Amino acid sequence: MEIAENKFKASEVAKIVEKYPKLQILMLSDNNIADFADIKALSGLKELVQLDLNNTEVSKKDGYRKKLFEMIPTLEVRFF
Repeated sequence: MEIAENKFKASEVAKIVEKYPKLQILMLSDNNIADFADIKALSGLKELVQLDLNNTEVSKKDGYRKKLFEMIPTLEVRFF
């Protein structure tokens, strides 16, 4: 699912989890996601393997990658 570059609000993240519990790929780049609390609900997506948060405030935080993989252990590192 791609929701990039459309002023998506972080408060909407929980709705994604509710509506699409089997989501495997989620693209949220260039949106207003500022903190880890904004994406905490994504840990409920038990099949999520790919998450794009490029160009968001949360992606600029120290320890971002480590914290993200701790929050969502199903994520995989993929090289294209």
